[in-house]
Amino acid sequence: MVGKSQIFSALEKKYVHSVALTIHGYCRPEIQKEIKNNNNLVKYFKNRLLSLVSIFKNFQYEEVLFNRLHLTDIVYCRLFLNVEQNYKQLEKNLNEISVGLVLLDCNNKVLQKRYEERKKTNKPEPWGKGFISVIEKRDMFRQAFKESQIKKKIIIDTSTTTAEEAAEKIIEWWKRT
Repeated sequence: MVGKSQIFSALEKKYVHSVALTIHGYCRPEIQKEIKNNNNLVKYFKNRLLSLVSIFKNFQYEEVLFNRLHLTDIVYCRLFLNVEQNYKQLEKNLNEISVGLVLLDCNNKVLQKRYEERKKTNKPEPWGKGFISVIEKRDMFRQAFKESQIKKKIIIDTSTTTAEEAAEKIIEWWKRT
C-alpha cells in the first residue's frame, strides 16, 4: 500500500538532479484564517499555480517533478469551498511546454486500508463523511483527470505496486511520450 509521497520520493531518487516541488496548504487553517474570503482564497490558489508555469519554462534542461498540481486544486476547491476552478489556460500553457500529467489511482480495498490507517493516527477527516468521502475524493480526481486537456497524461494504478514499481512505470511511460 503506497501513496503519492512515497512514489514521489522514489521518483526523486531516480532523478537526483531534478527540481522537485510539492504544494500543500489546502487544509491549513493558517491560510484560511489569513484569507477569510473564499473568493480571495480561490484566487490565491489559482495565482499560486499559474505562477509555476515560469518555473517549468525556465528549467528546460533538467526534470521538474511536481507533486500536486492543478487537479488537487480543482478537487480541493470543490470539496472545501464548493467552487469550480477553471484551468484551461494553465493546461494550454503546460501543453506548450510538454508537461506530463500522472494520476495515481487505487481500488476501494486499498482506499479502505488507507482510511483505517488515517483513523489510527488520529488525523482529522477534513470532509467529515467517513470513508464515503475518501471514495468521493478519489472519484473527483478521476473526473478532473478525464476532463483535463493535458495531452500527455496517464493513470497509474497503485493498488498492487510498490513505490519503486510505480515510479518505474511513470519513467517508462515518459520515455515513450
